[in-house]
Amino acid sequence: MLSKKELNEIDVLKKICEKQDDIQLKLNEDWLAMDNPDGLKVYKAYEEKVLIGFMAVYGFGLTAEVCGMVHPAHRRKGIFSSFMEEAASYFKEKKYTKVLLNTPAKSLSGKAFLETMPCTYSFTEYQMKWLPGALAPSSQAVVRKAKEVDKELEIRLDIEAFNTTKEEAEQHWNLRKQEHGQTNYIIEHEGSGVGKLRIHRTDNQLWIYGFAILPIYQGKGIGRSALQQVIQKQSISQKEIHLEVQADHQHTLGLYQSCGFEVYHSQDYYRYDEG
Repeated sequence: MLSKKELNEIDVLKKICEKQDDIQLKLNEDWLAMDNPDGLKVYKAYEEKVLIGFMAVYGFGLTAEVCGMVHPAHRRKGIFSSFMEEAASYFKEKKYTKVLLNTPAKSLSGKAFLETMPCTYSFTEYQMKWLPGALAPSSQAVVRKAKEVDKELEIRLDIEAFNTTKEEAEQHWNLRKQEHGQTNYIIEHEGSGVGKLRIHRTDNQLWIYGFAILPIYQGKGIGRSALQQVIQKQSISQKEIHLEVQADHQHTLGLYQSCGFEVYHSQDYYRYDEG
């Protein structure tokens, strides 16, 4: 568990790096703020009691994601390389079969570091913002709050829509139960559960995560109907509406763009190939 002081140090360093590089870092702050987060390993570097380097490993099942940052004035000193060297034994200890290194797509320093690592590009995750406009949702979908009895459906959706293992999907489900400020929803079509999404609310923003439709129901307009309904209902709050999604091709992005979302940041993921 990280203390409030540690979380504040991370936030201060994050803002410095984001301003310097004109990027948006993804550090999974909700996970960092959990009381007893499973699968979290943190590495930190200080100089004169000031945090100058940070890296976190977020593990779920056999997969781990890695992200972090180094103060602009302290780069090229081997700080992040030392984190990775130390983490290599941790990866083996946890028996991760897949380790993903994350960097903002626009981060020149992040890309330069990854060129020194044994890794290959895997996929891109997009952050999108809704630009207010007219919506005309169809009635193909019904969106309701998730219940305990929906657990198996949510796990099935993670497995089929996001290509995760059952172990990873179950761990994701347990983690979501610990997260604060989030509400999980089920998408129904003709009385059957066919999809899901979750909404995280902050003071002035609303984020849509984990949007998924079972593959056999994709391409039928159900997802668009559900998404437009959610936007229409949530826009009343006057909060900015954001969405995070892994889109493998332009057609997938087209769904969100047709609902009024526009890409403003993206995160690139690389598979770590060593060991």
